[in-house]
Amino acid sequence: MLTIVRKRTIITVRFRIVFLYGGFHMEVKMKELNMLMESTDALYHEAAKRLGLSDAELCILYIIYEQGDGRAQKDFCSLTGIGKTTINTAVKNMEKNGLLKLKAIDGRSMGVYLTKEGRTLMNNTVEKLISIENKIFDSWSKEEQNTIIRLNKDFVDKFSVLIKDL
Repeated sequence: MLTIVRKRTIITVRFRIVFLYGGFHMEVKMKELNMLMESTDALYHEAAKRLGLSDAELCILYIIYEQGDGRAQKDFCSLTGIGKTTINTAVKNMEKNGLLKLKAIDGRSMGVYLTKEGRTLMNNTVEKLISIENKIFDSWSKEEQNTIIRLNKDFVDKFSVLIKDL
């Protein structure tokens, strides 16, 4: 799975602000990268639409595909950056449509588990996207693969430390 470009999992910069103060212009050095990330988000949104899913539903299925059943709804929020209300709405919708069920996992937390129908949907949607991602990833040399992973990891590691001062 190509996590470096997956929707909202790595480096999603939401606000592109040009700071103007007394004629001082702060250069947005990552403008091209930010635009590429926005394009990637838009492409995953388009893919979700073509597959008949909301963005949140696709993310839920994707995470279950990668990490298995039984995750709490809050885990989907922290892994995707999608708000609690949106995840809750998607889970309720998927539960109503017979795609998943909720079971107590500890205390008040409810784990999300796919039904047979949900597993079939996941296999018919997420596997298609992973196949596309793998095709792209495999088209790069080993060096390119390692470089893109290393640079994205470095950015995420540094960004997560520096935003703590905000």
